[in-house]
Amino acid sequence: SDVCLIQDNLVQELGLTKEKLPHKQVIEALQDKPITTATEFATLDLISTYYPQIQVTIKALVIAKIGGCYPQKSMDAARWDHIPKTGLADPQFFKPQRVELLLSTDIFYDVIRSGILRGQPGEPVAQESCFGWIVGGGTSHRSRTFPTIPPSDNCYLRCNLTNSLESQMQRFWEIEHGPNEKQKLTAEETACESHYTSTTTRLSDGTYQVELPFRPESG
Repeated sequence: SDVCLIQDNLVQELGLTKEKLPHKQVIEALQDKPITTATEFATLDLISTYYPQIQVTIKALVIAKIGGCYPQKSMDAARWDHIPKTGLADPQFFKPQRVELLLSTDIFYDVIRSGILRGQPGEPVAQESCFGWIVGGGTSHRSRTFPTIPPSDNCYLRCNLTNSLESQMQRFWEIEHGPNEKQKLTAEETACESHYTSTTTRLSDGTYQVELPFRPESG
């Protein structure tokens, strides 16, 4: 995900203040298919249970629903000896739960740490983070053909999102107020611009004529 997302019900539960976006933000899935539109965002602080001195401030687009429950069915975590029993970011990771907050890719890479614990191929991986051990992955299909999936085990692929909230707000600010400073040109670019301005003429047929610029020969 390119942006952080938060469900509206979590915003209300946490008592967060919603702010209006400069313009509507279309959220797209695969093949540029729009799936919803966000008109508001909320700012919140994420604080680590294990490292209270660590605080991550994010801006998240507010939408009605991010997705279903993950994992889709309960798993037997006892069979994975490599997964820590303590220090987990989500001690109930093996039980289906609603996803109410989705972090952007840049935030994810800010919070992960170097530690990683792997089991057998196809088993979940434990990734160290400032919030504790994050458990994910596993049960991937490594064969060349897709296996037959029962109707109750449908797989869902989600979301390839659009530009980040920060870049959208920056673009809005520049449109409204102009860039913070005038673009600086090199001496050669300035000379080229001056040459174009002084030598360009409009002909009777409506086309434009400009003399070719040449660099002065160094003596």
